Amino acid sequence: MLLQTKHVQIDNICPVCHEEAESVFHSLVQCKATALFWQIHNPNISTNETMEFAEWLEWNLSGQPKQATAKIITLCWSIWRAGNDLVWSNKSWNSMRIVAKAWDCAIYWAKPQQDEVKINADASVFERSFRNRIGGAEPCRSYVIG
Repeated sequence: MLLQTKHVQIDNICPVCHEEAESVFHSLVQCKATALFWQIHNPNISTNETMEFAEWLEWNLSGQPKQATAKIITLCWSIWRAGNDLVWSNKSWNSMRIVAKAWDCAIYWAKPQQDEVKINADASVFERSFRNRIGGAEPCRSYVIG
């Protein structure tokens, strides 16, 4: 996906199904394994649409209670993490581990207090070129989930 634009040599085919080009939407929603996962763990989630992931997420979160919203978001994060573990460590996760890791995240994540800002950051080092990158995300304010 975006790693190729950062000069990371990686195949563009989904590492799970090996059938489609990998994209955020495919990885988190429409890959055969992911779609089956959603059917089992949240049958109300629709995986048949063709749209951008952000639109899909907004559509599925619309009108959901706070707990359901947290569940969907943490499941997406856990699916993403499982895909990364497969690509980078050759470790596959079963459905139960994906759910367990999502619940771990939901339990330990705390929203910022009123008038506080939470900032997420990430960094990577490219060994061959000895270059590094650092990135961040928009601040998460206290009203995001809750």
